[in-house]
Amino acid sequence: MNTSGLGLEEAGVRLGQRGEVLVDEHLATGVPGIYAIGDITGKIQLAHVASAQALVAVGNIMGSPEK
Repeated sequence: MNTSGLGLEEAGVRLGQRGEVLVDEHLATGVPGIYAIGDITGKIQLAHVASAQALVAVGNIMGSPEK
């Protein structure tokens, strides 16, 4: 992962050993209001996976608990 220099750690976002953003099952980072989707999460790197993750993250942002 190429997350260095993005200021994620300074914002309180936890990173894994490979530099991936650590998220829970709701794609939340642990910092209120910050979610992560797609390649940066270190999960399967396919466009349709990122699209599905986006729907989950937006649902949670809008107050509808999604996993």
